[in-house]
Amino acid sequence: MRRLLRLIALAALAAALTACRGGSSAATTIPTPAPATAAATAAPSPGTSQAASTPPAVPQASPASPNATGSSRLGPPAATASVGNDKQEGQYGPYFWVRSDGLTAKDEAGQFGVVFALPDHALAVQDHQPVSFTFTEGPSPDQLELLVYPKDGHVKSLPAQNGQLPAFVPSGQPLSTAHPAGSPPSWSPDLQPGSYLIQLNAQWPNAHDPNTPLTASYAFLIEVR
Repeated sequence: MRRLLRLIALAALAAALTACRGGSSAATTIPTPAPATAAATAAPSPGTSQAASTPPAVPQASPASPNATGSSRLGPPAATASVGNDKQEGQYGPYFWVRSDGLTAKDEAGQFGVVFALPDHALAVQDHQPVSFTFTEGPSPDQLELLVYPKDGHVKSLPAQNGQLPAFVPSGQPLSTAHPAGSPPSWSPDLQPGSYLIQLNAQWPNAHDPNTPLTASYAFLIEVR
């Protein structure tokens, strides 16, 4: 009888140990962490500032509501480059604008400095063929500065609203500079065949503060043939 009770007790102990081992095995399973993803930040709308803690984004193709003094819209005019019948809309970079009612909008350079969305196609240009610039939905600037950079070495992949997008990031000394003039202002490239990115800096008088001009930067992509 004692032997039978002893066997029963040993059997119960063995079953308990087996259950413990099974529970211990389940408890030590380590879940696999989800892979980290890069944060994508949309470009700020005109009239808003981008938080310093967020990564700089590729600017929008155009501000949500750009326009000039005297209009209900806020932001600099749109710029277009033209060669014959071929046209290319300029991509907005940093700008500072004050509407006639005093409301201010600005988009400042971020962590990567001046950044432009990369134009989706190149404007074909023959060497020394005039490229004209027009400004719509606002006044023409009173000063223009044009900077030329080779496309190679000045395109980077940066965070944008829908993931990573190629962007024009000017750096270092430009290949050449010019000050387009005339009506409309124009520029004739003197460049070797290849792809080039153009940074066009525009300036307007500021009726609210003569010492602080209104400014905007635009980007264009040309293919010299």
